[in-house]
Amino acid sequence: RNDALPIEDREYAFRDLLQLKLELTASSSSLKVGESVTVTLLGADDLNEKYLIEWVAIPNDNGDSSLSKTFTVDEPRDVLVSTNLYLKDDENSSNNILLSSQSVKINFYKVEEPQNIEITGNDVNVSIGSDVKINIPANALSAGQQLNYSEVTTNSSDYLKVFNLEPSGTVFSEPMEIRIKYDPSQVYDPRLLSIKRVSSD
Repeated sequence: RNDALPIEDREYAFRDLLQLKLELTASSSSLKVGESVTVTLLGADDLNEKYLIEWVAIPNDNGDSSLSKTFTVDEPRDVLVSTNLYLKDDENSSNNILLSSQSVKINFYKVEEPQNIEITGNDVNVSIGSDVKINIPANALSAGQQLNYSEVTTNSSDYLKVFNLEPSGTVFSEPMEIRIKYDPSQVYDPRLLSIKRVSSD
């Protein structure tokens, strides 16, 4: 598509593309609903007026071409933010030439009300909703200890289930078991399922 440009603009576009290394970054990839995230396009500081930066999927965006945007949302969901870098045609914007696209996904989540799990000294078997079962052997924890289970709503296609089990850092003397039921229609290959443990300690 650069062949349609005057030779001086064509060389300018190619020369800058070779030197330009753009990266779209977010201050966080996962945060609570209502918290603010800043998305920044790195490497574009030296662009001149020949270029146009277009932001895509920024909630309540004012439409400017700044190099960073800060926003939040009011419900759990993924936000796939993108930037498009164009070489402008001052006479006809429909002839702008797309030079580069960058994107980053951000998930906003909501932590639901916790459910207390009392440790009695006997085997503890707890069902949470219809799809989570927690089994804690009698000797895994001392009687009187308490765990808190809370669902994390993400509305993201990247996760089948997200939850908090607190207090973080609790040590079990015997393995506990968590069973999670899922809809097979949502997973085309169960072998690709994985578990990720994140600790605040």
